[in-house]
Amino acid sequence: MINEYWTKKQNIQLQNDCKKYNIPLMVKKEIERVIEILDSNYGMERSKKDYGGCVYLLVSNEEKEHSKILEKYFLDEEDYEFKDILIENEEEIWISETYITSTEYSIIIIYKINK
Repeated sequence: MINEYWTKKQNIQLQNDCKKYNIPLMVKKEIERVIEILDSNYGMERSKKDYGGCVYLLVSNEEKEHSKILEKYFLDEEDYEFKDILIENEEEIWISETYITSTEYSIIIIYKINK
């Protein structure tokens, strides 16, 4: 399943999704940080398709969903600008990848890998 966030106006949705899918606090804070940057640079009133970009949180079928997003934006897996490990423990790894899709639009894909 893919969850999408692009503005602070979706804070309740983000809170509910994080509870529902047991998303770690550090992952939630990273999504909030990115949304804060997007809102401060592009405004809170924008839609997902407007300038700025969005965050995709993958909570199931990570590999399949990841491929769908990349295909939507005509990207390859190696096209990311930044790749960070948000959390790594004995059970899982949470990863954040930033893709620049145009001069004024980027996407961040956050997903986990089970060990």
